[in-house]
Amino acid sequence: MRNTSRRASGLAVLAVLALLPVARAQTQVEPATLVLRNGRIATVDDAKPQAQALAARGDTLVAVGTNEEIAPYVGPRTKVIDLQGRRAVPGFIEAHGHFTSVGDARIVLNLTRVKNWDEIVAMVKEAAARRGPGSGSGGALAPGEVGPPAQPAVEGFPPTRR
Repeated sequence: MRNTSRRASGLAVLAVLALLPVARAQTQVEPATLVLRNGRIATVDDAKPQAQALAARGDTLVAVGTNEEIAPYVGPRTKVIDLQGRRAVPGFIEAHGHFTSVGDARIVLNLTRVKNWDEIVAMVKEAAARRGPGSGSGGALAPGEVGPPAQPAVEGFPPTRR
């Protein structure tokens, strides 16, 4: 009887061990290129409006669920982003380029890096020399185009219009 019990136990262990590779093969999936986890992900699905994690491969969502459900999608090259409880909302990226404004920005003076009034004056002088006489201001009113130029209120500061 003791031998039979040992034999049965041994066979049961072997059966379980034999089934492990099959169970493991069923849970292996192709790794995702991106995984978001630990978040509050809006799914836009009334049946399941929020998920904790998602997996994407390229530009395709391949799985949405809990951190545990998405864990098999993490591979050695998967970019994993921990949302730390933050919300992620599906959408699309739209550059919102106003093409005429983009073009206008290329022809006006870029004053974002000037340090003082003298640099602005130098930039305007250089731009005016490049444009030549009679070319106007390119849409913006220059001092003297409408009425006399205003006088500076404080030495070194630009004049203000009245």
